[in-house]
Amino acid sequence: MGSHQEFHHRHWGEKFFRAAQGVLWGIRGRSTWIDGGFAFHLAATLAVVGLAAWFSITAGEWALLLVCVGLVWTTELLNAAVEMLSRAVTKDYNREVEMALDTSAGAVLVASLIAATVAVIIFLPKFL
Repeated sequence: MGSHQEFHHRHWGEKFFRAAQGVLWGIRGRSTWIDGGFAFHLAATLAVVGLAAWFSITAGEWALLLVCVGLVWTTELLNAAVEMLSRAVTKDYNREVEMALDTSAGAVLVASLIAATVAVIIFLPKFL
């Protein structure tokens, strides 16, 4: 990797490419991709988009759902980054690393609960 100065002087196109690459690393680099959060959140995202299309929800409801989906995916990526960084820092047990991992997982949980609550508020009346 280059120097700190080189990193900050990258062209915006390279920064965008690196960010997109980071999304892929966050998704593919997870040891829990199949049995963990990403697979579940992908299924939930597809279900939400399908239900939203089926019920022809309003533009405001679409916007709210997309913000919630984005929040969940963003916290999942941040959680993945914390997991990768923790593996790079130490292979040994470290209480602070454990707390950081639990906290980042907690952020995913909070975002998921908020998203699920919003989905229930939007979709439940449409089923009744």
